[in-house]
Amino acid sequence: MRKLLVSSLLGVLPLLAASNAFAQTTPAFDINRYHPAERGSEWFSLDTLDFRGMVRPALGLTGDWAFKPLAVPANPGHTTVVQNQFTTHFGGSLVVAERFRLGVNVPMVFYQNGETGVFGAQTFRAPDSTRIADSRFTMDVRAYGRYGDPITIAIGGQFFMPMGSANLYTGDEKPHGIGRVLLSGEKGMWVYSASLGFHARALHVTYAGQRIGDELMFGAAGGVRLLDKKLLVGPEMYMSRETSYPKDFFPGEATPIEIILGGHYTFMQDFRAGAGMGPGFGTAYGSPDFRILGSFDWAPHYEPPKPSDADADGIIDSEDACKDVAGVRTEDPKTNGCPLPAADRDRDGIPDHMDTCPDEHGPASPDMRQHGCGPKDRDHDGILDHWDACPDEPGEMSPDMRAHGCKVKDTDGDGVPDGLDACPTVAGVKTADAKTNGCPTENKDRDGDSIPNDTDACPDEPGKPDPDPKKNGCPVAFVKEGKIQITDQVKFKTASAALEGDASTAAVLQAVADVLTKHPEIKKVRVEGHTDNEGDVNRNKTLSANRADTVVKWLAAHGIDKSRLGSQGFGQDKPIAENKTPEGRRNNRRVEFHIE
Repeated sequence: MRKLLVSSLLGVLPLLAASNAFAQTTPAFDINRYHPAERGSEWFSLDTLDFRGMVRPALGLTGDWAFKPLAVPANPGHTTVVQNQFTTHFGGSLVVAERFRLGVNVPMVFYQNGETGVFGAQTFRAPDSTRIADSRFTMDVRAYGRYGDPITIAIGGQFFMPMGSANLYTGDEKPHGIGRVLLSGEKGMWVYSASLGFHARALHVTYAGQRIGDELMFGAAGGVRLLDKKLLVGPEMYMSRETSYPKDFFPGEATPIEIILGGHYTFMQDFRAGAGMGPGFGTAYGSPDFRILGSFDWAPHYEPPKPSDADADGIIDSEDACKDVAGVRTEDPKTNGCPLPAADRDRDGIPDHMDTCPDEHGPASPDMRQHGCGPKDRDHDGILDHWDACPDEPGEMSPDMRAHGCKVKDTDGDGVPDGLDACPTVAGVKTADAKTNGCPTENKDRDGDSIPNDTDACPDEPGKPDPDPKKNGCPVAFVKEGKIQITDQVKFKTASAALEGDASTAAVLQAVADVLTKHPEIKKVRVEGHTDNEGDVNRNKTLSANRADTVVKWLAAHGIDKSRLGSQGFGQDKPIAENKTPEGRRNNRRVEFHIE
């Protein structure tokens, strides 16, 4: 029995130990020390600070393989908890107004492996799956200099969204951020870059004897441009220092350092590929034995805006002394871009190309026929040629400059010279009004309907006599004041939308149709129906709308294009007379034709 208990206990102890170790598994953190540069940079980690363009995007992908980024003390020796970690960093950036840059980077761990180790009472488990890591959002502002200058400075910050898993070594599971100052520049073929930042981490833990928390960060790079500046090669270094570490200024366990030797090649103007590798130094967790990087970016070629040349003479406005007039290039800044001085053979101050008499000294004149010519009177009538409307024919002076210096002509023989005659071919009478001088007296019956204008209610539309002064001389239908006016009503059966069958209603509608046919420029007529105030308000409105629609259908059936017609009923809302008398109510029951 005793032997059985002992053997059973020995068999259970490993399980208890394993259970105890599992219960004390140490929580981890984001071990990747590599932070890719914003897309569009020609370094892997540092930045060339290319802020050119008003709105300029860039996209790219970086592959990152770290070998042995996490090895911890174990019993015995060391255990490589993460031996291989392969990450892709997909990102984009957007430059705005040559001053601001927004960026995003989404890392995805596609593969990682390692071995689980035990150190003291703690178990450090190898990752058993992959996933997205903490994603980064960036904003930088260019503070000094421009791309390609010896010194360019930018300041900015990066915010990391906790999307990774601490147990898988892909995230802190807490927000964290970096504030930074970036420096870049170049001189000839030499290029350099540097950065200084502070990494504020919400995660503060001790992992296998090392502190994980806030860090000071520093980076530097230097290289040369080759192959017509399409290739940039050189080393870059980045490092950090955990701020709460109590030992030396640069203890190996708190100061991870990596160096990458690589290059980036730009091809087809808009695309860039890069490759690099290098070792890690120090014993800080997350610093690999070596790292290999490869990248591919779409970074559109920057075309600087062409200098303005308003007069299109090939000399930019900033150098053009006559920027609104095409000219020629000269060495004198005061005349560069200006036309050559115009020739003036007779030295009268009027350029030959504007001088009517380029070989005869003469004064300027508003009459281009005499501009630059001496005084002349070819017809010897005492009126100088540049004032003479008939310079080759002697004539007389006239207040009308159209006849000044011309013979008096009176084509219609009414005693009013043609130059002053408003109707030179029709005999008329002399008046003080230049618009009627020499014209016949006014026609007293303009429309020829035998009704004098002063009693004709429609003096420009022939009509018939009518005892009603408002209808005297008017046709049944005519255009006036934005409407087709009618002198008689369209009649409907009582409380109905049906037309009365009498001839007068048909005559009114036919007259309206004739007006529309005569005036094709009228594109749209709105037929309005109105009633008096007797009866239900809503019923009156419906009745008026139906009556207007009946009129539209009649006109369409008698040759008027329906697209020119519309209808609307207003019921008793718009009376034109008092509804207190039978005559007033009769006038309110009406149809109107409004031109739209």
